[in-house]
Formats: sequence, structure tokens, C-alpha cells
Amino acid sequence: MSVADITKIGFRIVRPSQGISEDAKWLEDREQTVGIDSTNAQSYTGLQDELLDLFLEHRNDNWDGYGAKAVTEEALASAFTFLTMLPTTITQPELSVEPDGSLVFEWYQRPGRVFSVTVEKAEQLSYSGLFDSSLTSGIESTEENSPEVIELILRHIKRVFS
Repeated sequence: MSVADITKIGFRIVRPSQGISEDAKWLEDREQTVGIDSTNAQSYTGLQDELLDLFLEHRNDNWDGYGAKAVTEEALASAFTFLTMLPTTITQPELSVEPDGSLVFEWYQRPGRVFSVTVEKAEQLSYSGLFDSSLTSGIESTEENSPEVIELILRHIKRVFS
């Protein structure tokens, strides 16, 4: 996926540039090129920043010293898209990166009550959940039926905390 493709998502992040490193300049350029907009998800501003930080920290192969794959711009764009689909009223997830380069959103209450959504490819979400003795997992396309997919995801998130 090219930066031109990412631009189609319509995000815009506006924050003052305080960095002088090459990474800071690269990120500032990407933010302007991609046009990330945080106005519709004010309570998720911290998560948007965290996603960008995770991308910067993991954008090169072998980021873990054990051959991990880089997080791609496509994965970052898909993660931002997923984030904008979530209502701002739900519990905020923890974010992480898998060695395959995918970004993970995780909702955790206690051992045995956890749900995660993995984002790597455009228009595809993988999920898995453990709800005491019940397990669930699947792969969903967000290209079509996005409301139904998000409704399914939200039901599972609510199960973590019920």
C-alpha cells in the first residue's frame, strides 16, 4: 500500500512538531501526507498517538532482534480505520505489535477474560477471545458489512467486562 492509498482513509492529526530527529521529521511528513484527523475521536487521541509511536518503533524488519517483521503503512492505516469504527464510550484497549508485524487491540479484565483484535491487512480483522471456559475466534472482512462486524466485535468486548 502506498501513501497515496493511505490518504484515502481521511485521517488528520494536528500536533505541534517538537522533534528534530530524522524519525520526527519522517513522522511529521507522514502525518501531513496521510492527513490523519482526530477531531471525531477526541477520547482516542492518546490511542492514535500510541499507534503512531508503535509504528515508528516497529517500522523496520527485525525490530525485536529475532527476525520480527516491520509494521507496514497498510497495517497502520487499517488500525486507524478500525479505531474510528469504535464508539468512544467503550473501555480503551491496550495496543501492541506482534512479531508478524500486525497491530493488536486488547481488552483485558482478568485471567480468563480477554479479547483481542489483530489488524494487519486492509479490510480484514482477526479476533480471538477467552471468556472463562468459552473461546471464540474468527476473521472478518470489513469491506462489506462493517456495521455487522463492528457489532460482533463490540459484543465480544462487552463479554470481557460482563
